[in-house]
Amino acid sequence: MWPDGKTYVEVIAALTVPISFVAVIIHRLKSEMGMGYRSLQFLAIGVVLPIALILALEKVLDGGSISTLFGAVVGYLFSTATKDTATKEAK
Repeated sequence: MWPDGKTYVEVIAALTVPISFVAVIIHRLKSEMGMGYRSLQFLAIGVVLPIALILALEKVLDGGSISTLFGAVVGYLFSTATKDTATKEAK
């Protein structure tokens, strides 16, 4: 018997977490840079969102909790993006 579509989505989301974490670490080691806004944003997308997706599909978190979590991540991403834009325009 073949697994359903939910299982495939969960496996892909679960694989996204370590791949994105390792990708950020490798990139930062090769470029000899520390952790900045952009790398933290990538980790927020690559780690937090797949975990939230898995928890939502397994019905561990209800709709209100998921929407709050996604709203917080999106708010964080947009708030730091405007800081970078304002800093570049000021220079």
